[in-house]
This record gives sequence, C-alpha cells and structure tokens, in this order.
Amino acid sequence: MTFKHIKLLFFYQNRSVRLKCHEVGGIIISPTRELATQTSQVLAHFLHHVDHITQMLLVGGNSVAADVERFRAKGANIIIATPGRLEDLLTRKCDINLPAAVKSLVCVSSCIVTCIVSGILV
Repeated sequence: MTFKHIKLLFFYQNRSVRLKCHEVGGIIISPTRELATQTSQVLAHFLHHVDHITQMLLVGGNSVAADVERFRAKGANIIIATPGRLEDLLTRKCDINLPAAVKSLVCVSSCIVTCIVSGILV
C-alpha cells in the first residue's frame, strides 16, 4: 500500500457526500493475485477504523459467480482487483453492471488512467 492509496482513504473519509454501499469510488489494480491480496489485507487494517468505507478483493482463482453475488449482497466502495478479473466484471453486464456502480473515481494507479482512456469505464 502506497501513499497514493492512503490519499484515497483520506479523500473518501472526508468527502461531504458519503458513497452508498454499492457505489464504487476507487479501484486499485494489482498485477498479481498475491499483491492484490496483500493490498486488501493492509487496506482492511486501515478500514477497521472507518465504518462507512468498504472494500472488496476481486481476483482470478475465485468463482466469478461468487464475486458477483458477494458484490450484490454487500457492495464495496473500493475494489482491489487483478486486471483480468476487473475486465471480466466490467464487461459482464448481464450478471453485474459494475460500470454503473462506479461513481466518482479517484486515480491511484496509471492502470486506471489506461482503462479510462481505453473507454472501459465509460
């Protein structure tokens, strides 16, 4: 977890209008499942003290259907994902409309800028 990620937490903790449980305000893209898992664990430690921000880990190796159901049931304000799983969930509009859940995205990674420029989050 870098200073950029901490800035993301500070931004969401201090915003005037809080995100609803199914509104995604931040996406952290990690190149590997292991790095994504580590980032999620560190973020969980910080979020333990912030009751209105939630996170979800979305990586390959887990069932896509289980990830979709978990998002439907609990939602998430910050998503930590590997590129393949994120692309899969962004394009599966019949199961989950993840692009509609993305409200105001804060850039914390150059990968996110690439996704926006490519039109994936449009």
